[in-house]
Amino acid sequence: MYVKPTKWPSVIGTLSVVFGTLGVLGIVVMAFVGPGPDPGRHRDQLLHIPAWYQGVVRVHGLLTSGLLLWAGVALRRRNPLGRTLHVVYVLLVLAVNVFALAVLGKAAADYPGGTMLPVAMLCVGTLGSAYPIFVLVWLMRPSVRREVAVWRERAAARRRRMQGHL
Repeated sequence: MYVKPTKWPSVIGTLSVVFGTLGVLGIVVMAFVGPGPDPGRHRDQLLHIPAWYQGVVRVHGLLTSGLLLWAGVALRRRNPLGRTLHVVYVLLVLAVNVFALAVLGKAAADYPGGTMLPVAMLCVGTLGSAYPIFVLVWLMRPSVRREVAVWRERAAARRRRMQGHL
């Protein structure tokens, strides 16, 4: 009996591929463009973010963007690894977002007259967490978990057939 495949793996997989690609490209462009304005100039107008933090953000961004890209491709192929990689991506991103808000909160406290800065940080943190939270909620749905279990069974059956041909 033919069962029409669901569309969600293609939709979420494509979104993940697009966001992952944009993230990787953004990090690569940042590597060539540089860190931005010279911290020595206009010191009173800049938010002082530690240099080590900027490095952590770039490495984390490259790793999580690459992971999201890989997860999206796997999900589009209906590979059960796609769900697992998405969950790992979500956990990494949310953990670092909480850490980033703490670091930036400390920097904002030192920022002269920046009353809107904490509001802007909260908005950016919320936007940065929206897709990961959506993906986590979606992938934890019982119907999605059942469908991924079917993918696992099919993949195991393919492996058994391939071993029988060797």
